[in-house]
Amino acid sequence: MGPSPNVEAMTTIQRAIPPEPLDLANHNPPKVYWKPPTQPFFKVNFDGVVFNDVKKVGTRVVIRDDMGLVLASMSYSVPLANSVAMAEAIVVVKALSFAKDIVQKKKKSKKDRKTKTKNMSSIGTGYDLAVTTFSPDGRVFQIEYAAKAVDNSGTVIGIKCKDGIVMGVEKLIASKMMLPGSNRRIHAVHRHSGMAVAGLAADGRQIVARAKSEASNYESTYGEPIPIKELADRVASYVHLFILGGYDRDGPQLYMVEPSGVSYRYFGAAIGKGRQAAKTEIEKLKLSELTCRQGVIEVAKIIYGVHDEAKDKDFELELSWVCDESNRLHQKVPDELLQEAKAAAKAALEEMDAD
Repeated sequence: MGPSPNVEAMTTIQRAIPPEPLDLANHNPPKVYWKPPTQPFFKVNFDGVVFNDVKKVGTRVVIRDDMGLVLASMSYSVPLANSVAMAEAIVVVKALSFAKDIVQKKKKSKKDRKTKTKNMSSIGTGYDLAVTTFSPDGRVFQIEYAAKAVDNSGTVIGIKCKDGIVMGVEKLIASKMMLPGSNRRIHAVHRHSGMAVAGLAADGRQIVARAKSEASNYESTYGEPIPIKELADRVASYVHLFILGGYDRDGPQLYMVEPSGVSYRYFGAAIGKGRQAAKTEIEKLKLSELTCRQGVIEVAKIIYGVHDEAKDKDFELELSWVCDESNRLHQKVPDELLQEAKAAAKAALEEMDAD
């Protein structure tokens, strides 16, 4: 509550004609006039704050808000030197001043909560603890964080050629002491399907293990290899970001599964930090006319082309395919073809630099 009001400095308090409120803000004489209202309830405008429920009961003044909650309740006694009207005026102003402070604090608190909620929803604070938590604007921050982690990993490419699927990975080398072939990014899921993962390698291995389990269970139950679409849908429920390629009764299939759990079928797909540039190059290819042998070389060219030597670490190229030439089995690209693809990619890169 603010300081006790000085009677000589108070604004004028006067009787209002119903239903207009008592106006305590627009009168300036340094003298107090108070005539008790005849109504049990009356309205008061106190420094711009309107109180619709001001009640006087005996020597007590009670002020309530619009919800009926008490904001202020004060009683008065009549000093020998003052009149009843003066005593009433003083306690009314005190009660109104106290109630006004409470109303203003409530408004400020409500505004602060709105601002805090808005800030939390924009930066994710409090809404990023689980994949089942939505922010007020409908975002799931765990999914966005997963996508961001993938953007920081090497580029992963998959293309569907006329006779099969080719997948390639730009596997960044964290240390020169690492042995070639370690920490693989391309994994065989089943005899006829494989997976290229981006993002955190440890999470990717967990998804690969789940995919292998789903493929094995399906074959044990139905007696045939799992269709690629069925495999993509099953693994999508565990969510990561990866490219899934395989060969089934419907021919070669290429799917990309997103962190949100959605899987789409593609002719060509790319994920990772160089995905935009890679997608642009994939769109230039006539995939329906390419063989997988030709596709291996094109994928190598794209990965070498999107790799930024100035910013990125050295990388190791991983390539796999599942096509007619591999008897429709998912396998690593043969070493001689891998070396040929690397040589063609480096030559294309040097030719581009020369231009």
